[in-house]
Amino acid sequence: MRKYKNYRHVMKYTYVKAVAVTSGIMLLTMPLVGSRFGSGDYYEVSVDGQVVAAVCDPEEAKQAMLEARKRLSRESEDMIFMDVDMEANAKETLVGSTMSGEPLVNAIYEKLKTAEQETKGKAYTVKINEYTVTVASMDEVVQLLDAAKNKYDVNNEFTVELVADQGRELNVFTTSLNRVDKSENEVDTVASSIEGAAGIEAEAPIPQVTGENDGMVDIDFDENVEVVEAYVEPEEITPVQEAIDQVTKDKEKNTVYEVKSGDTISTIANGNDMRVAELLDVNEGLSEDTVIQPGDELILTVPEPELSVVTKEETTYDEDYEAPIQYIDNDSWYTTKEVVIQEGSTGHRQVTALVTSRNGKEISRDIIAETVTEEPVAKIVERGTLVPPTYIKPLSGGRLSSQFGRRWGRMHEGVDWACPVGTAVRASCGGTVIRTGWMGGYGNCILIQHPDGRVTRYAHLSKILVSPGQSVKQNDKIALSGNTGNSTGPHVHFEILIGGSPQNPLKYLN
Repeated sequence: MRKYKNYRHVMKYTYVKAVAVTSGIMLLTMPLVGSRFGSGDYYEVSVDGQVVAAVCDPEEAKQAMLEARKRLSRESEDMIFMDVDMEANAKETLVGSTMSGEPLVNAIYEKLKTAEQETKGKAYTVKINEYTVTVASMDEVVQLLDAAKNKYDVNNEFTVELVADQGRELNVFTTSLNRVDKSENEVDTVASSIEGAAGIEAEAPIPQVTGENDGMVDIDFDENVEVVEAYVEPEEITPVQEAIDQVTKDKEKNTVYEVKSGDTISTIANGNDMRVAELLDVNEGLSEDTVIQPGDELILTVPEPELSVVTKEETTYDEDYEAPIQYIDNDSWYTTKEVVIQEGSTGHRQVTALVTSRNGKEISRDIIAETVTEEPVAKIVERGTLVPPTYIKPLSGGRLSSQFGRRWGRMHEGVDWACPVGTAVRASCGGTVIRTGWMGGYGNCILIQHPDGRVTRYAHLSKILVSPGQSVKQNDKIALSGNTGNSTGPHVHFEILIGGSPQNPLKYLN
């Protein structure tokens, strides 16, 4: 694979040869548009309607046109496109003399020179994924790519090189960003440390900190970049500074973000320089009250250039750090219960990290060396493993007619759903019935004890279908709704009690 650094000299031979061959082929194979040949004493030769000569044999005109095209091809470094209309019309009366040989070629050549309709110059199209821009020379291509690189390679430690793709018929080049001042052996050493940080040598111990290699160790373009030699009209070429602005300046682009544990709509918006309203606007159906889960995908509008740059940089620093929490599982506890057995304490270390950034924004950080000066003490936590029971609405349908909280000057300790008398009432959660019967203002009522210690109450029933001591499963039918006790109309009154204190049931219903 060849690498081109000095483009003016290395490309010269290929350039001249390609132009000569390509231009020659196009001119030689171009048909004589509208040629007409008849019989007579001589033939009047016209090019684009203008008489240029008289010949005895129309074949002489054809041969002269061919030679004139060859000469035009040899003299031009650009690719020339012409739509030439040549005619050789038979005449019987000759005024003047006929032409042949070099004078005839010269006459047709001079006319072709004035018949050039458009000239396409050699240029280079830079393709960045679906985006393209065309500049005038290979030097301008390098200038363009350097401008993108130099935003982050402020010390010019790396150089942009274009590598010819030998497997392509056209002149196509790919990019390679290489360190300027390091030998291949040193570059290989840096590459090895990067691979180790990526987990290729995950079992090897983390080395001690030296800080010798602090600084940028790698840089590359994030998008696929190709440079294609092309012949284009002058107006299709973009001035290099305008091309640089197009490629390097940020533009608003949509990107997909995967929700992580602990994310909220506001933290996602703030972390990506967006207002919450903007985030909601680009995600149809999303509101501030939407519950988002890890793995959900949201659309973000972020400023990005056409050509993004990914850098890897080694940096050494001191930090306090904590040891991973040690957990002791308790199979008799619910997952909602945790008890700290031992408090932890922070340690101190000097670390060298490989920081990967995209367009200057950090996207990952891997520790590749560390020197611990003080070991941390791990926090020890005992936690439950049992999945806690869930609670469901105790009836199908119904209209929420009264919520939990103060009502009519007193506390309403549950929620009410208005429904017809006789509506099926179901166990909100599995458990044991601990009390049934008439309970004053509650009317006919049922109390159920659940495995997590909570108690649910179902009141104003018309008929009770369970007995104390009976085990029920979630969604079992336990009663029919009614209008008993202190009731303003047919409904189901539902409570959840924790430690004897009423809670808002709507916070617990799944």
